[in-house]
Amino acid sequence: MALRIAALYLTSTLLLLLALGGGLYLSTERTLIDARRADLNAEAAADAAFLHRAAPGETDLRTLAPLLATVLPVGGGPHGLRVFSANGTLLVALPPQAAGRGRPSQATLDLLPPSLLAVTQAAANEADLIYAAQPITGTTRTGGSGTVGVVEAAGSRADIDGILEQLRHGFALAAALTGLVAAAVGLVLAHSVARPVRRLEAVATAIAAGDLTRRASGLPRNEIGALGDSFNAMAARLAAGLAESRAEQARLAALLAGLVDGVLACDATGALTLENPAAREMLGVAHAAPATAVTEAAAALGIGALWARAMGAGGNRRGPVEEEIAAANRALLVVAAPLGATGGAVCVLRDITRLRELEQGRTAVFRRLGHELRTPLTALRTVLANLSDTATPAAAGPLATAEAEAERLSRLVDEILAVGQGRATASLALRPTDLSALAAGVCALFAGRAGRLGVTLVGPDTLGAVAIVRGDPDRLRQVLVNLLDNALRHTPPGGRISVSVATTPDHAVIQVADTGEGMDQVSGGWAFAPYYQSSPPAAAAPPAADSPVRVGGLGLAIVREIVTAHGGTVGLDSALGAGTTVTVRLPLATPTPRA
Repeated sequence: MALRIAALYLTSTLLLLLALGGGLYLSTERTLIDARRADLNAEAAADAAFLHRAAPGETDLRTLAPLLATVLPVGGGPHGLRVFSANGTLLVALPPQAAGRGRPSQATLDLLPPSLLAVTQAAANEADLIYAAQPITGTTRTGGSGTVGVVEAAGSRADIDGILEQLRHGFALAAALTGLVAAAVGLVLAHSVARPVRRLEAVATAIAAGDLTRRASGLPRNEIGALGDSFNAMAARLAAGLAESRAEQARLAALLAGLVDGVLACDATGALTLENPAAREMLGVAHAAPATAVTEAAAALGIGALWARAMGAGGNRRGPVEEEIAAANRALLVVAAPLGATGGAVCVLRDITRLRELEQGRTAVFRRLGHELRTPLTALRTVLANLSDTATPAAAGPLATAEAEAERLSRLVDEILAVGQGRATASLALRPTDLSALAAGVCALFAGRAGRLGVTLVGPDTLGAVAIVRGDPDRLRQVLVNLLDNALRHTPPGGRISVSVATTPDHAVIQVADTGEGMDQVSGGWAFAPYYQSSPPAAAAPPAADSPVRVGGLGLAIVREIVTAHGGTVGLDSALGAGTTVTVRLPLATPTPRA
C-alpha cells in the first residue's frame, strides 16, 4: 500500500512538473521568436521606408532596386535582406547568397497584391530561419497608390535553439532531482498514512474473527483518527448489541427449558431448528440423544405433516392447525402455526393425558349417578301409577299432578346428566304454547312454598294479552321453575316475587322480579355460568354452623341453554339490596302485525 501511495505521489509530482516545465519552455520559445521577429520587422520597415522615398513608383523600384540595395539603412543581417516586386519577383538579395533561397517566405506572400505569379508561388520553408516582411508603398503601373514591393528580412534561430536546448537540459535535471525528492517524500508520506490504516485493518480482522474487545489506538488526530474513533464506537455498539442478543437468547433458552409444554420449530424446508426438554420428554426421546432423533420421532407422529399444513403446503390454507396424537403412553394436543415472513412453523405440544383421564372419570361418575337417580325415580313413578289406579276421586287429581311431576323430574335428571357430560340438550318437542297459562300453572305450584316462606308471589294476568310461542312446554316450564326456585331462595320473608307475561310485535316477554338480596355487577356477569353462585351480601348475617354450604348450581345455566335452543334471549338486571329481575324473550309463533 505504501509503495502504491508513493508511486501515485511521484507520478502526480512529475506530471505537474512536466506541465509547468512544458508551459515555461513553450512560453520562452514564443517570447524569443517574437522578439527576433520584432527586430526583423523593424529592419524591414526602415529599408521599406528608404525604398519608398528613393523609388516612389513600381517602375522606379524595378530599375533602382539593385543600385539602392547597397545604400540601404540596415542592409540585412547574416542571412540577408531580399526585395520582391509586386508580383513576387525577386529584385535584389543581400548578401548575394540569399538569392539562393529563391521563393519568398509566407510573410512576404501575405503582403503581395493578388497576381498570378504571387498566388502560384510556394512559400520558402527553412525551419532554421525567422522571417519578417514589410510592404513598399508607391505608385503602381496603373497610376494608383498601393503596394509596389515587399522588403523581406531573415534571421537565424540558431541562438534561440541553443537557449532552448540549455533550458531543456535544465528541465531534465530539475525533473530528475524533483523525482528523487518526490519519491522520498512520497515514501515517508505513504508510510505515515499506511501505518494507521494497517492498524485499522488489523482491528477489523480481529473483530471479524469474533474479538469484540479490540479497539483502534495510536492513530493520528486527522481524518484517519476520526475514522478510528467512529470504528471504535461502532465496535462498542456491536459488542453491546451482541451481548444483549446473547442475554436474550439465554433468557429464551431458560424460558423454553422451564415450559411444561413442548415446543418444536422448523424452517421453511421442515428442518428442525428449535426444541425444548419438555418436547423430548413428550416424544419419548432421551435428553442426550441427537437432534436427528427428535426429528425422526416428530416425523413418525405426523408432526412434520402438521408443519406442512400450517405453512400452506398441498393447497391447505396457511394458518394454525391442531390435532390430538398419542405418543409414549401420553395424549398430546399438538398446535402448529406458521411463523412470519422468514418462513417455517412452530409447534406446541400439550400433555392432556390427565385431562382425558378426568373426562373418562367424569363420564363414569355421571353414568353411575344417572343409574342411582333413575332407579328411585322409576320406583316412585311406579308407586304413583299404582296409587292412581286405586285412588278415590278426591285423591286422583293430586296423584295425577305428582305423577306428571315425577315424569318431568325424570326428564330433568336426564337433561342435567346430559349437560354434566357435555352432551347437547335433547331435541325439543315444539308445539304452540300459551306462556300466560304456563306461567300461571307454575306459580300455582310454588304458591304453597312461597306462603310457608312468608314471600308474596304474584302470578301473571291470564286475562291479558295472549302470548303464544312455538316451544317445548316441559322445557319452558323448567325455565320458570328454575327462575322461581332461584327467586324464592334469595328473597327473605316479607319479600315479593312477581311473574309477568307481555308481548311485543315480535316477541313474548316473561319477567320474574324479586325484592331479594340482589347481586353486584361482577356476580351478575357470572350468574349464567355453570356451578356459579354469588356470595351473600356483606350485611347479611353469617350462616349458622349447621346451615348448608352455599355452592354453585346449574339452574340459570340450564335456563339460558333452553331459551337459546328456542331462539330466544335471557338477561339479568340486579343490584345489591335492590332485588333481581330476569327477562326472557321468545319469538312469537305468529308475530303481532305492526301498526
